[in-house]
Amino acid sequence: MKRMGIVAVMLAALALGNHPATAQPATEPPASPPAASDAPAAQPAPPPSPPSSTLPASPPSPVPRPPASSATPPASSFAFGRRPSRDEVSAAREACRQQANTQELSGSERAKFLRSCFAAKMPAVVRRAACRKEAKARGHVQAGLRAYIRQCMARQRGV
Repeated sequence: MKRMGIVAVMLAALALGNHPATAQPATEPPASPPAASDAPAAQPAPPPSPPSSTLPASPPSPVPRPPASSATPPASSFAFGRRPSRDEVSAAREACRQQANTQELSGSERAKFLRSCFAAKMPAVVRRAACRKEAKARGHVQAGLRAYIRQCMARQRGV
């Protein structure tokens, strides 16, 4: 067996708590806090079960992620704190495109609708883009650009 395979199996065993070094011996009772009131005495803990194996039968299955939906989270969730991910922004743009397709818009009407729809779904992204454009026009680059964008976003929030 290769070294990396052994390490992976050992890590999985540690993660599942089946490692023999972590199991308590059957002769030592588990420590319990002393009773602080006149409550009846606590029942003794059941004896620990013997470890069935030191190696897991199979690796733990990954937690399934829900499929990305076209519905975007409310804009207020991005107002303070974290920025939306690229996937969330893409989902908002796609939702707006689908709405434009259902209304059978084309040309300048479609472009205007897409801008207003996206601005309604992701106002923080639109504000940040406007701040970035303004900073570039003033000649800011790199760290100065980032600092200007932060200040601009704070001004728009009213902080």
